[in-house]
Amino acid sequence: MSWLRDVIHRGELDRAMDDEMQLHIDLCEAELVKQGVPPDEAHRRARAAFGSIAAKKDETRDALGLRLLDELRADTGYALRLMRRSPAFTAVAILSLALGIGANTAIFSLIDTVLLKTLPIHDPASLVFVDNSGGKSGGSSGPPYPCFEILRQSNTTLSGIAAFDDALFKVTIDGEAEEVRGQFASGNFFEVIGVRPVYGRLLLGSDDATMVSGADGAVAVISYGFWQRRFNLNPAVVGKTIVIGARAVTIVGVTPPEYFGLQVGIPKDITVPITLSENNLRARQLWWFSVVGRMKPGVPVEQSRAELHRLWDQYMTDNGQPPEKRKYFSSIELVPAGRGLAELRRELSEPLLIVMTIVGVVLLIGCANIANLFLARASARQNELAVRLAVGASRGRLIRQLLTEGIVLSTAGALAGLIVARWGTALIASMLASADNGPPLDAPLDLRLVSFITVVGVAAAMLFSLVPAFQATRPNGAGPPAQGMTPMAGSKGRLGQSLVVLQVTLSLVLLSGAMLFVRTLQNLETIDSGFSPQNVYAVTVDTQLPRPPAIAKPTPADVAAYFTRIGRAWTALGDRIAALPGVEASAIATMVPLTGRDRGVLVGVSGGPPLPEEQRYIHINHVTDGFFATLRIPLNAGRYFTPSDRAGAPRVAILNHSAARAYFGETNPIGRRVSFPGQRVEDEFEVVGVVGDVRYENARTEDERMAYLPIEQSIDGNRSGVVIARTAVPDEHLFRDAIAKGITGGFAPRMESLGEMAR
Repeated sequence: MSWLRDVIHRGELDRAMDDEMQLHIDLCEAELVKQGVPPDEAHRRARAAFGSIAAKKDETRDALGLRLLDELRADTGYALRLMRRSPAFTAVAILSLALGIGANTAIFSLIDTVLLKTLPIHDPASLVFVDNSGGKSGGSSGPPYPCFEILRQSNTTLSGIAAFDDALFKVTIDGEAEEVRGQFASGNFFEVIGVRPVYGRLLLGSDDATMVSGADGAVAVISYGFWQRRFNLNPAVVGKTIVIGARAVTIVGVTPPEYFGLQVGIPKDITVPITLSENNLRARQLWWFSVVGRMKPGVPVEQSRAELHRLWDQYMTDNGQPPEKRKYFSSIELVPAGRGLAELRRELSEPLLIVMTIVGVVLLIGCANIANLFLARASARQNELAVRLAVGASRGRLIRQLLTEGIVLSTAGALAGLIVARWGTALIASMLASADNGPPLDAPLDLRLVSFITVVGVAAAMLFSLVPAFQATRPNGAGPPAQGMTPMAGSKGRLGQSLVVLQVTLSLVLLSGAMLFVRTLQNLETIDSGFSPQNVYAVTVDTQLPRPPAIAKPTPADVAAYFTRIGRAWTALGDRIAALPGVEASAIATMVPLTGRDRGVLVGVSGGPPLPEEQRYIHINHVTDGFFATLRIPLNAGRYFTPSDRAGAPRVAILNHSAARAYFGETNPIGRRVSFPGQRVEDEFEVVGVVGDVRYENARTEDERMAYLPIEQSIDGNRSGVVIARTAVPDEHLFRDAIAKGITGGFAPRMESLGEMAR
């Protein structure tokens, strides 16, 4: 405490030392005067006997532990003067450090956000995802809603269990419509994850008490960011009515600023009770949401897993689940939920770690470059260092000064690197967002990031200044160069050459890696994905057509009628898109190539032997008749779909080359019949065509078996689809406006997903 007081109040300390030392001199002078010495002589003798006041003050500061601080201040000032006198040296060094430290900080901020941080909620370590796929989904696969209710009511090892699912809402506020990312959640969701409201209240168990709405009617909770962005933090937001889809809901509360949901990178701005979802909550074989629970204190995870698995297994047995469901939904696994769902981690962990290694090498190259600059400058300062050693400065004192110069330079580079890091983080996050059609990752400047950049800056300073400092202050090195020797001769020259070799080696490693990446991109560009994406635009569209009235046990005819009605609406939308100006060809599909979307079903071949296990599954895509022409997918045999392949017409299907070869070998598949067991529509479909293979997962994934069905003969209620259009003029803005006008009548586009497929 006394040291801190002396550091903070240096002026008082100096005045106190002056007063005390002057008192000693005055007392000595008075004693001499008493002995008969003249005053002037007494004053001279007293000063001479006391010695140097400045030296005594230095001894006092050293005893108090302040001398090191003074030397550090002096060394820092000297380093700043050197930087000012050598602007070229300073600029090169700071630029090298800014790029290296900034790149490392940018990547670390994303790694920290995606891979390391736990959720900003209460006790995240005790949260688990209840995954009924045995952990294969990473925690995102929860059981059907009736099974979830059984788990919620009957388990004894979890203090709470809640359901949730992502959603994209069309929200109308004061007559203005916009798309907002949100989620459906059970009433106890926020209680289970441990989030408290910052204003108003959050969802309660009573809010999803019925399949329509809770005791207070339809309610919603909004995020703090949405409250700030859309309502300017107006307190009157609680109690305000907004429209989500076609339903009026009342805002009852606001979540804390740090809360973003259970999925990193996809913040949830609106949360509504899960009973407002249009999915059939009574369906006993419908998997569509995730489940999160909180462990009771002291309960082993394995005990809870065993109990939940027993309840789930009994549910599957009671409902006679088919073998294909049993195969994937194999068992209950409790996946740690402290860092949220794993989708983004699985997607980005390897790329981020690779890039972190690359930028680490960049920083090493920068440090080697600056170390060489320090060696050159130390050689130019050999006379100065020799004089300082000659007048009594210790080698450690000189090393400390040179290290201080390195730290000052590194601090300037780190500050510049922080600017580079914020720019780089925003750039990379926006690139990742555009690839995922989601909002940018939020990587805020927090204490963890400041600590990282501090550690990196100090480490960089040690790397580029420590060895040159030891080299420059060697007893046989801190002197004028010998006759006939250059300043960089001898060991300094060898060290500098070694650093140059290191720089060149690391640069060649980076250059080789860059060339391999470029070559990979070239290979990906030349891969035949089976379609032509140039001048083709795609936009995801959601239907807002009302669902049929709830029927306890709908008949196959009821189901088929509903699917037909949805299919006809899609066809009508496709006709409107085809009539837009500038559209050469258009179509609608449930999924399009290279997006990673998938729909897999069982397949059966009429008149043939049972299929082996590895061929029982096939991917399926519902399309309008213009799909193949729009994407220019080649026809290998038979015909494409035509406008006559609609509801009420004979059911037809088109197989891709891989499926035709797997199921029919070298024989002609045209006229053969296939079916899709286990679906709500199990009619047989006649194969009328074979088309080329198209890659749907990504450009690297091999072609897989695919069956195409007319969208009006769907075996599923397709409430989400993709509009694709080939345009005469590649202008995204014109197409965006045209799409906004063309998609009406019960359909809403997700305009943030609009993009040219060639990208």
